[in-house]
Amino acid sequence: MVADLKESFFPYVEQVTQVLTPLMTDSVHTEIRAASISAMPWLVLSVSKHLLQQGPLDTLSPVVQMLEFTLGRLLNALSTEPELDLQMTIMQSIKMCISHAVHPQHDGESPPPAVTAVAATNVVELLNHAQLSQLVEGLLIVLAESFQRRAVRRARKAIEEFDDEENEEDLDNDATEAQLQFILADCLGNLAETHPSRFFPVFQDTLLDKVLE
Repeated sequence: MVADLKESFFPYVEQVTQVLTPLMTDSVHTEIRAASISAMPWLVLSVSKHLLQQGPLDTLSPVVQMLEFTLGRLLNALSTEPELDLQMTIMQSIKMCISHAVHPQHDGESPPPAVTAVAATNVVELLNHAQLSQLVEGLLIVLAESFQRRAVRRARKAIEEFDDEENEEDLDNDATEAQLQFILADCLGNLAETHPSRFFPVFQDTLLDKVLE
């Protein structure tokens, strides 16, 4: 419903956000957690679309505040979510929240290539260094846990003889980890794209040493 109504849903954004955000971590039902997580980008879009509709503004603080709030809750959910499918959903929602805030005129989709090259120098960078660092560090924890799970499975496989069912399960697990890592890399790429000048110092502080390793 929020995705369909967009800026028309703006009067209800605050109330709905306060209801949904606790469900991302507190609900025992996977479907409820998933639905709450998936709603966050559309709530951000509702705010950014509303501001866009109002015309030029002196401040972007409403969308910045909304983005900061939703990203904080999503990052908290990412740190506690045990299911890999939902971890991927959270990272996709993080990417979409940022895209919806930065590019509301495209409904969060990346601008066409011809526009991107021109607009890159004029992009409004909504997150500061500390917020970007917090996001990157949260994503790196997920990546480290993914590497650890794969290492444990490989060590187990080296000392145990797997039957056909276990081999198939191992292949499925590897495919899931590969998908998770792809989505994580895509999320990092989105941070770099939407924050071209602010992301590089964060990259130097948190990612460069790991890349060089």
